[in-house]
Amino acid sequence: MADDDYAYGCWAMEEMGRRGGAEQVVYDKMREILAQEKSTIKNNVHLDYLAWICKLLSQYDATNSAELLNSIKNDPAEDKSTKKLKKYVKI
Repeated sequence: MADDDYAYGCWAMEEMGRRGGAEQVVYDKMREILAQEKSTIKNNVHLDYLAWICKLLSQYDATNSAELLNSIKNDPAEDKSTKKLKKYVKI
């Protein structure tokens, strides 16, 4: 997941969603990645990758991820990237 190949990361996130989630350690790493990379989005594929993380954390780990997800949801920025991440935060 932490690989620079974000297309592969997107595929992995989709698979996790199809399979009904993952182990807690995976969500811990996803939170770490999202927290570190949400303000330094490199390209559209990277944005998609982070959007998938938002979606899966919202769906499967909302309790543990609430603080991070709320920080995205309540971010006053109106740029394209922030809007897309907000779209996938369901908390």
